[in-house]
Parts: sequence; structure tokens; C-alpha cells
Amino acid sequence: LDANTLVLGSLPRVRETIEARSGISTDLISLVSVEEKTVLAFAARNSGKMLKFPPLDAPEFGEIIDSIKFLSGSIQMVDEGLRFRLLAISKTNERQKALRDTVDELRFVGKVVYGRSNRADQQVYGRMLKSAKIESKGSKMWLDIVVPQADINTLIAGMK
Repeated sequence: LDANTLVLGSLPRVRETIEARSGISTDLISLVSVEEKTVLAFAARNSGKMLKFPPLDAPEFGEIIDSIKFLSGSIQMVDEGLRFRLLAISKTNERQKALRDTVDELRFVGKVVYGRSNRADQQVYGRMLKSAKIESKGSKMWLDIVVPQADINTLIAGMK
């Protein structure tokens, strides 16, 4: 571990990692993409407990989420603002297709709901969903969103 590494997980597992009784999986390390101007990069293995929070009573959606083996992503400073990148690797190509279809459907609904809002923050969310690029190949799905600085300012102003 180094000063730039944050370890999350169950308390016993975090202790093992910090005390060097175990290490960070090479699978996870290989998924962390640190490009120029990266603010944050992460990788995680699905422990099968992703649906414990928030609790959902939607078995089909639960199966899709639980089929994700790995998640990785990054936030980067780019000329246009902030770039959010996410990679989800599913257990099978079929589960990835179901995940992609679900994300496309949620994106469509979100664009309609947020795009018609009069609230500045929700208009930003609508633009983010509209500009999101989704790609998939095999068991992998990538989501890429660039948020202009003006939209970041709008969201931050709404927090004050």
C-alpha cells in the first residue's frame, strides 16, 4: 500500500491488507486505469452483496446486478470538465447484454424525467444522461460521461 491507496471492505479484510497479511488482487490492480489528470481511480470485485444496500424487491434486476463480477472506473480532469468512466464486467456475455439493456432503459427514462424538469440540478442530470456514451463487447460494458465545468458549478451551488 501507499499514501494514495484507499482500501474498502469488511473490517477483517481491510486489516489483513493494511497489515500486509494479504494483498490487493492482481485482477483488481489490472483494472485500475490511471491516465494523465486522473483524480480518482478504483476497482472492485462484487462480493455478491451489492443489493443489500439499498434493498430491492426486484429479482430480475437483482440477478443482473449480482452477475457483475468486477467494477472499475475513474474520474479525470479534461479540457471540457470532468470525465467519469465506468467499466462493468459481467459473469457472462448474456448477463452483460441484460445489464446493457437495463442501463439503456434507465437512461431513457432518466432523460425524459430530468430533461423536462425546471430544477437546474435535474437539468444537469438530464444532460449527463443524454451525453453518456455506452459501449459493450463480450462480458464488458463501458459508460463514459463528460460533465462540463458549468454543470459541475451548478451541482456544487445546489449543495450550499
